Amino acid sequence: MTDSYDLDSILEEAAARKRQRAEEKETQEPKSEEPPAEEVSAPTPEKVSEPAEKAVPLVPEKDETETEPAADEPTVVMLAVAPQDTPANKEDVPTQVIDLPDRHRRPNPAPHPKANEPQGLDGQMDWSALGLEPEQEEEPPHEVSPEDVQKFKEARAEKARTFRLSGLEEDAEPEEEPAPEPEVPTLDDYNTYDDAETVRGDLEYRRATATMSAVLTSLLEGLLVILAATTQILGYPLFEQGTYLMINAAILFVMLLVDHRLTGSGLANLLRGRPDTATVAVLPSIPVLIHTLLQLMHLTAPVAGDQVYASVAGLCLLGGTIGRYLQVKRTAENFRFVSYEGEKTALTRVEDAAAAKRIGRTAVAEGVPYVVHARTTGFLRGFLRHAYADDRLDEQMRLWVTTILLVAGLPSVVYGLVRGQWWLAFSAFTATLCLVCACAPLLASGVIACRTARKALRQGAFICGWEAAEQFGDTDAVTADAQDIFPPESLQLHGIKTFRGARIDEVIMDAAAVSIAAGGPLAAVFRGIITDRVDILQEVDTLVYEQDMGVSGWVGGRRVLVGNRLLLKNHGVDVPSNAYEERYAVDGRKLVYLSTAGELSAMFVISYLRNDELAEQLQHLSRCRMDLIIHSCDPNVTEELVCETLGLDSYRVAVMDAQASRAYVGLDAQTAEEEAVLATDGRLTSMVAALVGCFGMRVRFTVARVWMWAVTFLALTAGVMLLFAAATVPPALLLLGISAISSLFSAFLPLMAH
Repeated sequence: MTDSYDLDSILEEAAARKRQRAEEKETQEPKSEEPPAEEVSAPTPEKVSEPAEKAVPLVPEKDETETEPAADEPTVVMLAVAPQDTPANKEDVPTQVIDLPDRHRRPNPAPHPKANEPQGLDGQMDWSALGLEPEQEEEPPHEVSPEDVQKFKEARAEKARTFRLSGLEEDAEPEEEPAPEPEVPTLDDYNTYDDAETVRGDLEYRRATATMSAVLTSLLEGLLVILAATTQILGYPLFEQGTYLMINAAILFVMLLVDHRLTGSGLANLLRGRPDTATVAVLPSIPVLIHTLLQLMHLTAPVAGDQVYASVAGLCLLGGTIGRYLQVKRTAENFRFVSYEGEKTALTRVEDAAAAKRIGRTAVAEGVPYVVHARTTGFLRGFLRHAYADDRLDEQMRLWVTTILLVAGLPSVVYGLVRGQWWLAFSAFTATLCLVCACAPLLASGVIACRTARKALRQGAFICGWEAAEQFGDTDAVTADAQDIFPPESLQLHGIKTFRGARIDEVIMDAAAVSIAAGGPLAAVFRGIITDRVDILQEVDTLVYEQDMGVSGWVGGRRVLVGNRLLLKNHGVDVPSNAYEERYAVDGRKLVYLSTAGELSAMFVISYLRNDELAEQLQHLSRCRMDLIIHSCDPNVTEELVCETLGLDSYRVAVMDAQASRAYVGLDAQTAEEEAVLATDGRLTSMVAALVGCFGMRVRFTVARVWMWAVTFLALTAGVMLLFAAATVPPALLLLGISAISSLFSAFLPLMAH
């Protein structure tokens, strides 16, 4: 049953107690001149002698004199003020009344509603009844039905849902708020495999736009060539002179717009004082466009067609567009290798100088050799950064562009000052600039890098671009394991000869346990014999490799030796005579002995075969002046065997000693990430192909740079001689033919090197 209270009776009791306390105070204290109690303000806490009054619980104790309210009456909660220590007899307690200020003074009590009427909604108190608010004119009481309460709750919930404040202004309705713009993913680089789809989409878009630009530029250049050729052959333009000039200028301007990426990049780098290969492709177009427009303004100039060089400038622009397309194509093809989610082998340099000296001591006479080794990794980072890095030709452009502008512009200025023929001087400058820039460095760079990368991909290697050639093109030595030199298919087991009644199964198990634990080519042979069931082998303890002799270890409490006759003799084990060995060591076959518990147990007859693909790659490596340093635990894998089998120069092959082997083993640690510069699929053939490609790229870039400077010298010399000796400039068609030949030689001459 829910408790209920009669508010009228409670308030009347409180007022009676207050009047009683006031009367008692008047009888105890003398009368003073102070104003009535209603006007006295609250005294300060220091003047209060008795403990302060505090609030009692929200549910007051029920007085025995109160009548039990009806069960259906609403619950009313009253907040009363009473003394802190209240004895059982409330009238005997001395009290001190603390009046509130005027603004909190209780007004004259107003008529209260009947006790059986509800005082508020949802059990809320009618605070005006307590006198805490100014007296207001009351409305006639009315019954609140459950339907009214439900409607009020629904209205309040709806208002709370739709009404929100943001600062001082109301937020817009949800339907009025603008829809959020979709987020466009932006990537600075390829950072995780999750970015693969975004990067792939961007590369495909770049490749499509580069293809379209190359096609449109080729068509527009074809129109310019046709106009120049017909005008030169006929001796007059096909159209009226002004129309002819406008058509040439318009086509050249449209070509600049079609190749807006190339144009913007080239001109921006020129204005920043950092010209690159893109700058060279765009550079002739600006003076040629000005030269053509000047002819349009002065139609009395020389016959149009002889000095309209739009076709030559368009050829330079076409070479740059094709070079940019090849760069994007190479990047997209390389990304297929990089985005493959699997283990890759990154090539890195041995940074520790001491380890590099121990491993590559035979590669250089003095100093620290540049030694490269392979390291397994899971992800190649920084792909885009390395793919779009500047190449060696870009590094040459600052000096080269400055040179051609000075050497081509200075004679023209001198000629104009001396002869006063400024039009001819400007025409000579424009023609010379077109001829020099026809060497197409961006086209040469794109052809060299794209061809090298595609060839490496076919062989399982990834070359990011010029940065790989810069880092690995001058490598001194390359490390490799013996099992990479002689993979499983390069070894052939001819037979097993047992001694002193040794069981063949025990012989194979002992030899397999030690050989597989040591690694090397022999491990693959014994894995094939036991069908790769390494779980049936006993554990090997204290495995030791003895240089040029073999390995030893403890298997099941017995000392097991696997190696050549020198190893057995060094441990006091009797070996067959040399004549006996010669009966089996025929046709280049090698012998491997097995000794168990100090006794000769077996002899294995093995052949090390030639791998033609690997032999060809290693021969290329030798021609690139890179040494092959081999880590081996197989006593038969010697420098003589490797050179004889694979046809290599003994000067470029070395087998690590024990000290170098310890340093090499410490480098072979898998890493989570490596730089996306040079990587392979893990095979030695792909590793060698990558290094050979880097070396070849350096050579080809050198050839392209030499050709570029040669063309520059010849073009500038010819331009100055024609200007001062013959006071003329070459006609457009002749200049176009020379520029085309120069561009072709720039693109394909470097490929003939190496």
